[in-house]
Amino acid sequence: MAKFLIFEEVNEGGSVEVGRLLGSAVTVGREPGEGGIQLDRSAVSRQHGVFRRCGWVWTYQDLGSTNGSWVNGRRVDANRIFLVRSGDMVQLADMALYVKEAADARPEPLGVPSTGAIAGRSLLAFRDGEFLEEFPVPEYGRALVIGGASPDLELEGDLFEMPSLVVERRGDAICAYSVARELAVQLNGENITETTALKDSDELRISNYTVVLNDPTQVKRAPMAGEIVGGGVKPSAARPKGWSAEQGGRNDPDRQTEQEGGMPGSRVIRKSVFGQQPLEDDEDETVPIDMHELQRGVISHPSMRSVALYRKDRSQRDYSLASLEDKVILGVGFTLLFALMVLVIWWAMG
Repeated sequence: MAKFLIFEEVNEGGSVEVGRLLGSAVTVGREPGEGGIQLDRSAVSRQHGVFRRCGWVWTYQDLGSTNGSWVNGRRVDANRIFLVRSGDMVQLADMALYVKEAADARPEPLGVPSTGAIAGRSLLAFRDGEFLEEFPVPEYGRALVIGGASPDLELEGDLFEMPSLVVERRGDAICAYSVARELAVQLNGENITETTALKDSDELRISNYTVVLNDPTQVKRAPMAGEIVGGGVKPSAARPKGWSAEQGGRNDPDRQTEQEGGMPGSRVIRKSVFGQQPLEDDEDETVPIDMHELQRGVISHPSMRSVALYRKDRSQRDYSLASLEDKVILGVGFTLLFALMVLVIWWAMG
């Protein structure tokens, strides 16, 4: 459901609200115009991007900004349509914005009737960049047909009976394919010629139509640039993507990979990149090379050394056990042989 969204700027000092998405289209930038959200940051363009309410969801488009935009760490190409939801991180140049839902308002969708796609999967259709309609994805079967004899959306000058683009549900997958292949179909800027499974926010283009998949069931979101605490963002250094003075932004030495020292045994510290969830094992420790391995010309990975020592020790124990068993067997054999010889002699003399 398209709800009112709040933007909070994230920095070392915490987070502060910078604006709300209250209309059908909200421009952001240094000079956004009437009804827009003004961002007082020199690296942000005058009209950096625009947020639009399309049916039950919000979208974002970069308006050809100088220093770029990112949504959850993914670069937003100019005029590419990206979905934006509560919990997302949006970066405009060197400015990090956390998106959260406003609890005091739930507006009705604009431009479309209630289609049942409120909480499920849907397709957002645009023509010449303008929002047309939101098509719900059924449990099975076709969700959208463009072109052909019985289309949901007609192609100008289309003389073919077969559809040029079909998007349908197949089990848990949502697939796109073309039957009449006279017109090129692009998925995220790349031509497709075979049936292709779609992911959330994937963008299909054919002729003057653009179709974006809204699939909230695929969203697995976690705090990405700071730990969310008490409705805000804990300032665990929500660093924007690599920014330098040459780009007109501020130097941020922490965004560089740091290495203290350079000798074996030093610790390498990797700083997390904005929009990427840090891994639990994101710190690697450099281990000194074993000189015995170096002399033999065999250098194993440090994590395998304990395994090798265990195997060596186990092998030695096996050999020692095998040697003792051989002695016992040999002794028992000689004893049985001696006893047999005594029995034979006793039988012969009797």
